Amino acid sequence: MTRANVAELKARLSGYLRMVRRGESVLVCERNRPVARIVPVGDEELDPRERAIEIGVLEPRSRTRGGLPQVKPIPSRGGVVEAVLAGRRER
Repeated sequence: MTRANVAELKARLSGYLRMVRRGESVLVCERNRPVARIVPVGDEELDPRERAIEIGVLEPRSRTRGGLPQVKPIPSRGGVVEAVLAGRRER
């Protein structure tokens, strides 16, 4: 496991994220004391339905009829990309 102090992590974040994508973990330290760990995301954490709810494209089941997810209408101008970006801005 690689160790990185916060200042170094901030300065070289892209490089550390490349390491994590390759499967390595990074121990984040503040004044040489561990405070966090950056680990690769597992496949079980990448549920497309949950991600769609998170960005606002789908509504959760509790707000739907018949247990099926309701797809939010996409605005007529701008398309899918604009709808996703608008959902991110709302957070």
